[in-house]
Amino acid sequence: MAPAPVAGGRRQGDRRRDERARRRARRGGPGRVARSGRRARYRDAPAARRRRGLRRRSGDDGREDLAGGRSGPTLPAHSGRRSAAVAVSATLRLDGVGFSYGAEAALRDVSFEVAAGERVALLGRNGAGKTTLVRLVAGLLHPDAGTVWVGGWDTGERAPEELARRVGSLFQHADQQLFARTVREDVGFGPRALGFPVHEVRRRTEEALDALALHAHAEQHPYDLPPALRKLAALAGALALEPMVLVLDEPTGGLDRGLRAHVADALREHAERGAALLVVTHDLAFAAETLDRGIVLDGGRLACDEPLAPLLGSAERLKPLGLVPPTVAALSVALDLSGRPVRERDAAHALARVAGGGPGL
Repeated sequence: MAPAPVAGGRRQGDRRRDERARRRARRGGPGRVARSGRRARYRDAPAARRRRGLRRRSGDDGREDLAGGRSGPTLPAHSGRRSAAVAVSATLRLDGVGFSYGAEAALRDVSFEVAAGERVALLGRNGAGKTTLVRLVAGLLHPDAGTVWVGGWDTGERAPEELARRVGSLFQHADQQLFARTVREDVGFGPRALGFPVHEVRRRTEEALDALALHAHAEQHPYDLPPALRKLAALAGALALEPMVLVLDEPTGGLDRGLRAHVADALREHAERGAALLVVTHDLAFAAETLDRGIVLDGGRLACDEPLAPLLGSAERLKPLGLVPPTVAALSVALDLSGRPVRERDAAHALARVAGGGPGL
């Protein structure tokens, strides 16, 4: 998907700034992104503070609080249905978050939470603030107002390399996240940088390659691969971190049906392991098949937050938000199928009941 204009007049230079910050995070470098956009500025965290912040406690698996962390407030739970296996406490919370590029606001008073195991689509027209929100969760930007919490960490007090213990990110221009000489080396870079033992790095790397069917390309240079496979390689690097939060910006852009299926399966598996998923996408068919809850931004504000299926089945509600129902949802409405299914398998079952004389309509 081609880059689109967004609030605050962001330019091509933002892509390069994102990549510089991402590389610092993966190297464990000292830089810390305080702001971005037209008035970008960087500040270095004092060395003593970094050492204190990165000191791991005994038995730390990368998910417990690091020394010096403080816990966030408890926000009201999402009102939609949750699996009984999902934890009540939020893994990701945004509390009154605002961010501006110069004088133009990109996000305004945004609050929501995502629990462990939840699969959430972040939707909205171009310029709604979705990519800015992804950068805030990853620690590449810090909010002007409010707080972003990841497992009790205030991201405004953490450098991106610290947040890599808890947040796995895929950006829209994902191939720019790749820099190692082979796909295998790139996928394993994050776990190695976080100090995991060799056998654990190997396990995570192999599982991530398996999940996205990349073993055949593991010894190739990432830039010898077509763009779609480069995107999968970058996603594999995020999966190998086994983070508590996966925040992905257009993970299926440029992928064919088969590759999209690999991505969907991998995300479901990580959600079942307890990862909170926040997925920015314009691919509403993918969202319908893979995700369960929809958060929609409009003009930088939270427009709605609810179960995804009924939202995708309502053209009247989607149109003012710049969205169009996916094909299966539109077909279900046109044929008046019982339950208004939005997933292919559910719609096929409903049609089969109709063909068999059952109550499909």
